[in-house]
Amino acid sequence: MKKVDTVLLPLANSYQTEAAMSTNYSSILHAYPEKISIEQLYRICHFSKRKCKWLLENGYIPCEDRGTKTWRFVIRTVDVVEYLTLMETDPSKAPPKGLFNAAPAWEKATPPLERVSLTEIRQFLQERWSEQPDALYEEDVAKLVGYSRNTIHKWIVNRRLKYVPVLNEVVIPKNWLIEYFAIIMKKHCSRESATQRTLTEELLRRKSRE
Repeated sequence: MKKVDTVLLPLANSYQTEAAMSTNYSSILHAYPEKISIEQLYRICHFSKRKCKWLLENGYIPCEDRGTKTWRFVIRTVDVVEYLTLMETDPSKAPPKGLFNAAPAWEKATPPLERVSLTEIRQFLQERWSEQPDALYEEDVAKLVGYSRNTIHKWIVNRRLKYVPVLNEVVIPKNWLIEYFAIIMKKHCSRESATQRTLTEELLRRKSRE
């Protein structure tokens, strides 16, 4: 058995008495150190990462938020036990039901171009970009679609956007860009660029006039 801080031992005993009608969480105080990370919190509570992060950010479980990428949250084990016990003894203080079961609103929403075929989107882009050169560089593509050059580079590296290497340069044929970007517009995502949103709205206006 791990050595437990003398301050925590009385607490462990008190939880056994206090939570006689609920689950006995005192073993957690013996199994984990006085302070834990959010990764350990996942394992203790069997909650999703999203729920644990929300509970910490909204004060349901007290913590020290360091604001760093690694070990951002420092959580006292005793506070976790108090939270779990409270949720059983007073469920009215639990987070709203369904908050973590439902998908984010943008995932549930119907994609704007759901009823528009890929062929129609491609035809729209061909017309919209008719004056653009047939061969484009990464910076040209970034300006056309409104995403950063770094994002365009990732599309290429991940072999989503096809290209032709020309004298140590990456050249993207316009037709291949249209082919790939039509799929992106069709799928829709929560973090679409302002340019993509404008193109989508313009296409929908055209469709409504047909």
